[in-house]
Amino acid sequence: MTALLAILLLLLIPAVMFIVQLKRQRAQYLWLLAMLGALLAWMGIYFARSDLSQVVAPFTWQPEIFFPLSPILVIDFTSWVFALALTTQLVAVMLTSVARLGGTRTPVLETSQPSEEEEAPPVIPAANPQRTNWRAWASHLALTSLGLVAVLAGNLLTLLLAWVALDIVELFILLGQVSTSEHRAKVMVSFSARLAGIVMLLLGGIVMWSQGRELDFSSITQPANLFFFLAAGLRLGILPLHIPFQSELPMRIGLGTIVRLVPLSASLVLLVRCTEVGIPGITGLVLLGLCALAGLAGGIGWLRAQDELSGRSYWIMVCSSLAMAAAIQGQPEACIAWSLAAILLGNLIFLTSVRRRYLAPILLVGVICLTSLPFTPTWAGSSVFQPMAASTNLLGQVFAVLIGLIFFICHGLLLAGYLLHGLRGRLIP
Repeated sequence: MTALLAILLLLLIPAVMFIVQLKRQRAQYLWLLAMLGALLAWMGIYFARSDLSQVVAPFTWQPEIFFPLSPILVIDFTSWVFALALTTQLVAVMLTSVARLGGTRTPVLETSQPSEEEEAPPVIPAANPQRTNWRAWASHLALTSLGLVAVLAGNLLTLLLAWVALDIVELFILLGQVSTSEHRAKVMVSFSARLAGIVMLLLGGIVMWSQGRELDFSSITQPANLFFFLAAGLRLGILPLHIPFQSELPMRIGLGTIVRLVPLSASLVLLVRCTEVGIPGITGLVLLGLCALAGLAGGIGWLRAQDELSGRSYWIMVCSSLAMAAAIQGQPEACIAWSLAAILLGNLIFLTSVRRRYLAPILLVGVICLTSLPFTPTWAGSSVFQPMAASTNLLGQVFAVLIGLIFFICHGLLLAGYLLHGLRGRLIP
């Protein structure tokens, strides 16, 4: 129940912020209100751990003869860790946004020219910087609330509704942030890929329904699982390989991070739900090959990116390919490990806009967590480097070993890029 209260709170506070902004144009405590909501939501999700394996049905659609399936939320270990990661991300974004009140940014690089991501917004009066930031703060809370619905979804209907709502809100936010036709075209291409993923999710549900199965994640069959992998792959930019934003859109650090990583979480949770079935055999090898190519392309792009912000799409691609590889091989722990690395370690480097010496140990902790050494958070994810036992013939075994080697190279590129971007520029004393 505390998880449901957290979702409702994150939806309510943006409405309160809007009313306060209308009533008092010079209100100075909107950030405090948003920060308080983020902390309360984090606490609600944290204490939801005591309610694991609980099913929450906010309402039942009537009449049941026409609506046999209603939205439900399930609080288990998988959904809880994703929800805690999302609320932790929200708290981190809100805390770091204080340093950027009024839209100012401290450049990451000392000598290089600012990239498109680094372009500062127009200067606004210093007397009331919240007037331009409160919309971004409200967007943080609203997107996180929809992301929580997606990761806590207990059946396909709930996940479908969360994806649709999340895509629509994201579309309006992105269109409100861009001003050129080129950027609008990129936004619409990304939105079209998301819609294709929703269609794949619907087709998977139709396959399960035709087989007489319940439309929940415990009843997934192998024929339907292929559609679910395609749905997640389309939304993540892996199957088929496509990079939604080869050059990042001009957005603030906090809003850009939320817009990238919340939809990422909503898609990765589907992969974790599909790991129990997996995709064995030749089909699994083919999908692993496509994931390996996507991870290799993303790793090279991440390493060659001008900075960590312009390489966000490539970071997502590498981590998503590793998570999908783990899901294909039926490794839930590895899939969760790479998913959480994409969210939490990505936040760590994306939100560090000021490189001071006393912050260097924090980035070093991120590097260590990404090494996949024993006793590190990504240690469970190292199982994707092992060859998949999918074929008895020599050619299939060689192909499986080659794919495992490519994933190991992808991990090396991911780690090297993280270290490079973390140390790029002069560390300010």
